Amino acid sequence: NTETHASKNPTPLSTHCTEIEFENLFSNLSLTLFKTVADTFVFHDLRHTQASLLLAAGVDLKVIQKRLGHRDFATTANTYSHLLQNAQNDAVDKLSGLMKKHASSKSDREASSSEAGEYTE
Repeated sequence: NTETHASKNPTPLSTHCTEIEFENLFSNLSLTLFKTVADTFVFHDLRHTQASLLLAAGVDLKVIQKRLGHRDFATTANTYSHLLQNAQNDAVDKLSGLMKKHASSKSDREASSSEAGEYTE
């Protein structure tokens, strides 16, 4: 028989027991994660995290340069340009949308002009 104990007459754990087990698990997990992070954490990483989050939120790189205190824009650009690929994709999408909008409004204008009997090239 391949049935597991869980599928046959399961007995619910008491709320108190579940809370204690969860707290112990969470406590052990938190301690392990804290030790791992504490062993690898470098305070300077917060600067990189800030810059990365700001770029992801669409903040201009020049603003980020000022926040980080980089004297030279190239320092910021060279450090974080790899994160700008999404910005490049967004720029292409926005440009494409503008071009479609322009083409659509131009064809709408031409259609109204021809309906009114005006000459269009």
